Amino acid sequence: MAKTPVSMAELQRLMLAEIRTHDGCEDVTDVSIYHVTDEQSESNWSVGVIGCGSAAPDAANRAAIRAQIALRRKYDLLTD
Repeated sequence: MAKTPVSMAELQRLMLAEIRTHDGCEDVTDVSIYHVTDEQSESNWSVGVIGCGSAAPDAANRAAIRAQIALRRKYDLLTD
């Protein structure tokens, strides 16, 4: 299945929405998307939580990992 290319801003929006579906992570405020250039990586991007809001940092990071796994199957970062 081909992945849908999306802009960094769109990928950030998608990640935040997905993270916020996890219990205790409804108030996560910001994520950072990183372009990955390693050709052996399953995806050309990675994510980090940079604004937890009222969420516990560990919970926010676990939610980000689960969201990243789900969204990497669907989306690639537009790099140009």
